[in-house]
Amino acid sequence: MSIFKKASWIGGVLAVVLSVPVPGVVAQEKASGIVKDRQDVMKVMGGAMKQIGMMMKGIASFDGAAISQAAMVINQNSAKLDKLFPKGGDQTGSYAKPEILENPAEVKALAMATGKAAEKLSEVAFDGSKAEILPMFFGVGKSCKACHTKYRRAKDNQ
Repeated sequence: MSIFKKASWIGGVLAVVLSVPVPGVVAQEKASGIVKDRQDVMKVMGGAMKQIGMMMKGIASFDGAAISQAAMVINQNSAKLDKLFPKGGDQTGSYAKPEILENPAEVKALAMATGKAAEKLSEVAFDGSKAEILPMFFGVGKSCKACHTKYRRAKDNQ
């Protein structure tokens, strides 16, 4: 199978996986407007991380090109994040702590760090081995966690 056919097939599978609704997510049922927009972006990024993680764990077949593509999805979506947390914005249905809206420069820096980590992962993944890719993948996860630890409430803490 050519790299282009494989990438198209994986893109189609990713689209299907990401379109499946998650039942029982209370906050997202209440979310609308910019809160829903950012939750949608986070779902896409989380889906890409999950896809890569499944390959790293051996649950899915290893495919460096697919990992590279998923990492670029993370990179492109991380560039949107700072605009999705406007100062004084609506928080209805959000898991974000209110203080995230008071720190736009830090949100931008954290989003940029995630984007850079994902870009680096994408570059290494295309031709890289699992051993080369794994630390890059952990780097992306660490950058996501840096923001979530500081600015995200627990889902059961509504």
